[in-house]
Amino acid sequence: MFWLWLVLIQLFIFTMLVLFLRLLLTRNVTSATAHLHELNQDYNEKVEAANKKKAEVDKYYDEVVLRAKTDAEKQKITILREALSTQEAVLKDARRQGEEIISNANKAAELAMREVDDRVEERANGRAAELINQVLTNEMSEHLHALWVKELLKTGLDDVEKLHLPEDVAKILVHTAFPLNAEQKNVIQKRFHAILGKNVPVEEELRPELVAGLKITLGSLQIDGSLQFKIKEAARDAKLIK
Repeated sequence: MFWLWLVLIQLFIFTMLVLFLRLLLTRNVTSATAHLHELNQDYNEKVEAANKKKAEVDKYYDEVVLRAKTDAEKQKITILREALSTQEAVLKDARRQGEEIISNANKAAELAMREVDDRVEERANGRAAELINQVLTNEMSEHLHALWVKELLKTGLDDVEKLHLPEDVAKILVHTAFPLNAEQKNVIQKRFHAILGKNVPVEEELRPELVAGLKITLGSLQIDGSLQFKIKEAARDAKLIK
């Protein structure tokens, strides 16, 4: 039965082939053209799909490039800001260090000038005392010293009682331009005995550079009643007034 149907189908196909042979032959060109058209349409669809894919790739690429440029610009701005901030900090620190250096230099210069002035003043005062010693004769200097000490012992030690004298005073050291006589030593010892409440020995040292007068040392306390000191005070007062 199957073979019968197969034979019938073959006969039907053969008959159809014969009937349509001429038609097929005349339409070969049309069929070929239609096939080419289909191929061309398929090709165009593939080209369109490829172009679409390419457009998508190009769009993605453009987005990636744009995103990269944007990130790069942001990074650039951040780096520039950090650089500017660092530059400002460095400049500020450099300015501060420069100001400190200038300030320290000015202070050092002022200190040096003050030290020079003090040395010049001390040297000038010492030179003034030397000149007075050179101008005055020994008799004149000694007479001036005697008058100076007499006045000092009379009224110059009145304010000593108001001073806070050290409690451990073991001696009274007297620097004097000329040797003290017995009466002067006695007056000094009595005056400080009344102040200290005890007898303290008096020692003297000659200091001709004092010109006239005395410089009394009681432990850490010093009382300067010399002409040299008065010269220094006068020079200092004149400098301040000037």
